[in-house]
Amino acid sequence: MVISIRFYRTSLLTGGDHRRRGGGFAAGDAIKGIEMPHPKYEKEVRERAALSPLRMLDDPRFILDDEFFYHALEMNIVTGYEVIRMKLKDIRRRKLDRTICPLSECEPYSCLCGDESNYRTYCEENLKVFGFEMSKERFDALRASLDDHYDPQYMPIVQGPDYIIRDGQHRASCLYHAHGNIEVPVMRLYFNKSVKMEEPEGYFVQFLKKL
Repeated sequence: MVISIRFYRTSLLTGGDHRRRGGGFAAGDAIKGIEMPHPKYEKEVRERAALSPLRMLDDPRFILDDEFFYHALEMNIVTGYEVIRMKLKDIRRRKLDRTICPLSECEPYSCLCGDESNYRTYCEENLKVFGFEMSKERFDALRASLDDHYDPQYMPIVQGPDYIIRDGQHRASCLYHAHGNIEVPVMRLYFNKSVKMEEPEGYFVQFLKKL
């Protein structure tokens, strides 16, 4: 007998408010009203919640871009984050070839200075590697919206001690080009790559026993 099950995965860490399509069972899943028991101690559950990026969604100091959150943050361990102020010239970017450059040498900033051809190539490469759809036209629309209104809650996001930008490169480039090396609010992320979100075993068997 083959059983095919499609369900929404609802994490205990968010009280059932944050949902996404799931492909496997995990501790705390609620499947058609059946709660999967959690074999961990309560302390371990709280520790996992403290490292989940979902907690950032309720912070009123900033607004996270949906695409960035679901592609780059949702399944990662975020050991800490803070909102700081820093000069735009101190923000750096890691290119596809892994080299690191200042914001003033990245493709979006170069595009604002007239190098549109290199930017279009950059968009094509990002689509192939990461699946992110960008275009000169989309960048122009962003630039126009920033000219009308800049919301500081949509702040650039950098990582760790090296200030490598993870999101907001285009917005930061527009600010740098229009206003020079000003100081702006920035969210700084800290990741711990040695920590992994373990998926406890045995939940599929426990689910079948309850059917």
